[in-house]
Amino acid sequence: MQTAIKQLRELGPLPPESTEDIALIQRWQDALALVSRPVNASEAEVLCTLFGSDDCFGLAWSLVHLIETATDLSHEYLTQLPPNEWIDQLRVSRENAKKFGN
Repeated sequence: MQTAIKQLRELGPLPPESTEDIALIQRWQDALALVSRPVNASEAEVLCTLFGSDDCFGLAWSLVHLIETATDLSHEYLTQLPPNEWIDQLRVSRENAKKFGN
C-alpha cells in the first residue's frame, strides 16, 4: 500500500469545512497530492472509508477521483458501504461504466 494512503488512513476521515484546524486540512491536501494513480482495489477500499460530513473544500472530490482510478474495485464492495453522497456518486459511476463498457 502506498505510503500516502497509509498517511491518509492515519489522518482519519476528512474534516468538516467548519474545522479550525487548517494544518489538518493542509496535511490532507499534501497526502492526497502524493498518491500515485491508479490506485488498486485495496487502496481504494481504504479511501472509501475516509469521506467526512461535507466536501472539505473540494478534497472529497479528490478522493472520488482517486477511487475511480481503481478499475478492480468491485461494485459489490461499494454496495456494502453505508450510503453517503460520495459513495453514491461512486456507485453511479461504476454502474455507468458497466452499462457503457468502460
